[in-house]
Amino acid sequence: MIQIKFAERLRELREAAGLRKCNLARMIHVSPPAISQWESDWCRPSFDTLAILAEIFHTTTDYLIGVSNERSRI
Repeated sequence: MIQIKFAERLRELREAAGLRKCNLARMIHVSPPAISQWESDWCRPSFDTLAILAEIFHTTTDYLIGVSNERSRI
């Protein structure tokens, strides 16, 4: 369940930020297919990458993985 929320939330945040998969991939030093795999619920990023994604999207890792529904960091 948490992994599915991550996939949905990553796609939602990326699209809201107006980022293409290739742009986000460049920002975090991964391949565009890695972004596709995360968004299709095929696999998950490392903890380090998850923290970077939270920073990029100004949210928490808890929100990204579905533990919390509060998007904003305090």
